[in-house]
Amino acid sequence: MMKTHTSSSRIGIIRNACIAIIIVLTLFSAKSYAQTKIFANTVTKSDHVDNATNATLNNNSFATVNSYGGIAVGIGSFSGELELKYPASVAAGVTSYIRIDFDGDILNRLLGGVWVLYWLM
Repeated sequence: MMKTHTSSSRIGIIRNACIAIIIVLTLFSAKSYAQTKIFANTVTKSDHVDNATNATLNNNSFATVNSYGGIAVGIGSFSGELELKYPASVAAGVTSYIRIDFDGDILNRLLGGVWVLYWLM
């Protein structure tokens, strides 16, 4: 038996070929857009912070903010603070990220699932 091609099968082949060409052209001619990382470049305030300038570097170094709850009823307690400044003003509504190294479960319990707000000066 000889195989015959019908017009509907030819239309299907042409349609599939057109879709494949469109996909290939889209993939090769598409531009990709990504966020530009803007790093804080100045430490404006640091209290009880180890290696504060490391927070401004674009590598795997880090700053350590120290705090202590005290012995009893807050005796001897202290808290740490690190304030950074960006090279230019950051527009309102722009999300800023910080990297912290802490047990995620403990952090979620401490924060109770609330958003932590950071003000940019």
